[in-house]
Amino acid sequence: QDVSAQLQDANQGNHRLKVSLHVTQAALERERNARAALEEQVKNMEKRVASLTAQLNTAHKHATLQQKLIDQLTEQQQKYQQQRQQQQQQVPTRSRQPQASA
Repeated sequence: QDVSAQLQDANQGNHRLKVSLHVTQAALERERNARAALEEQVKNMEKRVASLTAQLNTAHKHATLQQKLIDQLTEQQQKYQQQRQQQQQQVPTRSRQPQASA
């Protein structure tokens, strides 16, 4: 009976170790899945950052071009106004006397 009791204790210990092993394996599998999910999220976030960076760069280029156009238009408008003032100064003012109708 002594050997039988030892064998039963050993079997119970073996069973507990197997259960513990399965629990540990299940926890490890959950951690692997969680890590894979996080890595996927990181990849998606990196893609999103790259996309947003490209959009930002494009928007910056457009803003720079728009500012150049605004500057050019402002310069053209100033030149036009200067020319107009010069032309107005060159044109003699007509007398405001009413012309006699024939």
